[in-house]
Amino acid sequence: MTILKKKLTRLIPLFTLCITLLISGCGFQLRNSNDIPPKLRTLYFKSTNPYSQLSTRLQNLFKSLDVNLAKSPQNATIGLYVTKSTLTHSNPNIISTSYAQSYAFTLDVSAKLVNNRTGNIIAQQGFTATRSLLLNANQIYTSSSAGRIKRELNRDMTSMFYHWLTSGNIRTALNTKDKPHATSTKTTRRSP
Repeated sequence: MTILKKKLTRLIPLFTLCITLLISGCGFQLRNSNDIPPKLRTLYFKSTNPYSQLSTRLQNLFKSLDVNLAKSPQNATIGLYVTKSTLTHSNPNIISTSYAQSYAFTLDVSAKLVNNRTGNIIAQQGFTATRSLLLNANQIYTSSSAGRIKRELNRDMTSMFYHWLTSGNIRTALNTKDKPHATSTKTTRRSP
């Protein structure tokens, strides 16, 4: 038994090194406050539904990135406005209780970055996240199933916002002085 322990003890550092190289080789990196452009360090955030899961997740994301959230647009040069957030889901026709049923959930969100001093739109983006729920004949659709899907959609949407706000396009748009920018709409679909 002690010989096996000695061999395993020798393999652990090698295994750790291999895992570290694999993770770093694939481009994995932790989020940090340096990812966010400097002009977004103080940000005014407003949502059509300020108490929604998405708004709460976005505010938590900003706090984790050390972004100061201003209480009013006058206190921040840049504002992030979530102008639309719509969750829809399909209701399949029940032909027979012996067939599996599929429910499709879609979260559509529109947002824009605005220069609060000039009123110019810096960037505008549309996001779409999609998830599906498949229930076999012996399963029942419950609110807990729908709640799980909604949480997953909001998590995906928060990640899409992070990638959008840290993208090179946003950095370029923020560094262009006081010019209105063309709006860009990008739809991202995710489905397991």
